[in-house]
Amino acid sequence: MGQNEESRRIAREIADRLSALPEADLDVWERAIVGEAYLLLGDLARAKSWYMKAVALDPAAQGPREIMRDQARRNLQYLGLPTAGLDDVLT
Repeated sequence: MGQNEESRRIAREIADRLSALPEADLDVWERAIVGEAYLLLGDLARAKSWYMKAVALDPAAQGPREIMRDQARRNLQYLGLPTAGLDDVLT
């Protein structure tokens, strides 16, 4: 199995496991992890939705948002997508 295939398999497993839990039980980072998993799977709409859910837990907290944005930009670049693709949610 290639590295990209393995990454997608792991991302799918993470997205499935965490998104199956009650949303109220997920903290900001768990929600961001689901967003990142969907991003790595190429599902930008779901990624954006989960990042929005993560940010909504503490909208005033800039530190976590900056970390999420930096990681999302790296992933978007790796995927060959515009790096500002999630900035509207994570800025």
